[in-house]
Amino acid sequence: MVPARTSEEGNFPTHIRKQLHNPRHNLRVPPTCASSNTTSKNLLSHTSPTSTTMAFTCLSSPAFEARLRHNDYGQEEAHLKVPLDNLIKGQLSASSAAYNIDQYIQIETSHRLRQLEAYVKSNNMTADEREDDEWGGLPSPNAGGFAQGVIEHLLSWCPAFDPYSAGQNLLIEFLEALQELPQWQGPETYPDANGDVCTSTFWEFGRDWIGLVDEVSEQVDYVRPCDPDDTAARDRWRNFQHAIARITAHEFIDCAPHSALHYIQSDLLSEQRINPVPKYDIIAAAQWVIYQVPCEYVYRECLKNEIAETGDLWTPWSKDRWCSWKTDFEFVAGSTQYDSEVRQVAARAVLVMKQVEAAKTGES
Repeated sequence: MVPARTSEEGNFPTHIRKQLHNPRHNLRVPPTCASSNTTSKNLLSHTSPTSTTMAFTCLSSPAFEARLRHNDYGQEEAHLKVPLDNLIKGQLSASSAAYNIDQYIQIETSHRLRQLEAYVKSNNMTADEREDDEWGGLPSPNAGGFAQGVIEHLLSWCPAFDPYSAGQNLLIEFLEALQELPQWQGPETYPDANGDVCTSTFWEFGRDWIGLVDEVSEQVDYVRPCDPDDTAARDRWRNFQHAIARITAHEFIDCAPHSALHYIQSDLLSEQRINPVPKYDIIAAAQWVIYQVPCEYVYRECLKNEIAETGDLWTPWSKDRWCSWKTDFEFVAGSTQYDSEVRQVAARAVLVMKQVEAAKTGES
């Protein structure tokens, strides 16, 4: 049964509201979900790459709706954020949104650099003055800062869309569109004595562009639930984890340090069986392994190291961690401490992990 449309849902375009529900599939996480004001929202359609169709909901909230209106953006913010908002609303294609943002960053950083070069000439700056001077209050080009602003806004959308929903797919398409643009060198710093500046390659992405993962850290602090009974918060956490798992698996940004898998390591489960690991962390952690593409990525990375260093979040993948996580999910799948929903998700995680292992063994 499709929940009735509410006036709030009118902000969503048809391609986001469209429903596709497969009643034959019995693993739904969750079957229905309420927003913070307990109003049921419509189901989003998506197709999982594992040939299993699962129905999810789009979680709305006052903060979520505000992003569609973007009335409070400053001028610079608007250039970086409105194209992505318009993509979500169906008013721009992913390629157009990416192009508009990229062009603004190129134009603005080039303008800043020209201003700095003009300031050097008009003030006859020495090398020492370049180091100590305040440059007349002029900002550095800071191209990477603009990129961080774009990624911060994209990540703020991630909790709103369920795994493989139309909305989440648009976010991935947007990153793909950025990556497909012609590369260019974005100026970052004030000119040195030779007039040279440090640059970043746009939009190269990958593990070397470490600054972008700082935005992931901020979102984790904001999105991870505080109340275990807040269903909407739990699902936003699930959505966020699935989104960053996809972003990591596609090698846009290395979000591994912020994977929810860190919250369910065996030592935690063994120590907290009286007070179990919150189910919102288990469901969120499972997003890295219950779908084929992210799971294959995690397994491939885990095979590169025998043992992960304790506390090293930048290199979390290893064979021992993989086995540990599989054991964790097996424990949850058979534990009466968790409800059927969580047990089903854990069982699914174990199943897909074993399938990925078998497929890799068959290749060798």
